[in-house]
Amino acid sequence: MKTENPGSDSESQWTKAPVANLIRYEPSGIYFARAKVRGKLIRKSLDTNILSVAKMRLADVLDAEHRAVAPLQTKIVGKMTFGDAPAIFRERQKHATDIKDSTKRYNRQAKAAYSYPWWASSEAIEIFGGQANEPVPIVPPAKYLAAAKAAMGREVFESELADAQALVEELTERVGAATIEKLKAKLLPGGS
Repeated sequence: MKTENPGSDSESQWTKAPVANLIRYEPSGIYFARAKVRGKLIRKSLDTNILSVAKMRLADVLDAEHRAVAPLQTKIVGKMTFGDAPAIFRERQKHATDIKDSTKRYNRQAKAAYSYPWWASSEAIEIFGGQANEPVPIVPPAKYLAAAKAAMGREVFESELADAQALVEELTERVGAATIEKLKAKLLPGGS
């Protein structure tokens, strides 16, 4: 005796059309575009139950989906200012299909935790102070080392960066505790 699979009922509601990337929802008769675009399966209604109309709309929908991801795959050629880069990066991240939505949400929350983007500052003491209070590297090691040298006013060796707390204590002696407190209030999440 053959037993019917309870999930087979929903599978039978969709039928393949005689055209690639085109399916039909049987209860309503409406055609849908179904294709993978940059690794992500998309399914969009074509708002018609006529096959010839669905074929024409399918091409438009697929073209629009491919155009939406095209900027993610293109290289920027020519001049770009440093100010343009974050906007381009944010736009690419928003449409990236290889990054989970939860990761995108976490990244936005992590950035929002900072009241001031010290990593983009032109002040060496801000870059040094910000990175010295981070458990993970945010700026490239060369930038951190250069900021440490400028902030300390002396030669700082790469091996000294491993003990950031000792460097912060030395910097406190050089510039004063009040300056360090103002710096912490400006740079750190919550100003602590």
